[in-house]
Amino acid sequence: MAIIVRYVNKKGQVVERFLGIKHVKLTTSEALKRAIVEVLSAHGLTIAKIRGQGYDGASNMRVGSCFGFKVLFIYRGFL
Repeated sequence: MAIIVRYVNKKGQVVERFLGIKHVKLTTSEALKRAIVEVLSAHGLTIAKIRGQGYDGASNMRVGSCFGFKVLFIYRGFL
């Protein structure tokens, strides 16, 4: 899984940064969430400040899925 963050810097410019590639054995929502939290934590970032999310459209990432990744972050809390 590739992880890229996009943020607005102090000058108001949108910046994208590639954080890395994380090998995941499982692609369940829970496993992907754990992997993302690990990568963000390793870079000193917290998901508590996330204001939006973007994905490639994989079925386990959909909002409509009961156990989709977006639902996991939105409704089950961040950690």
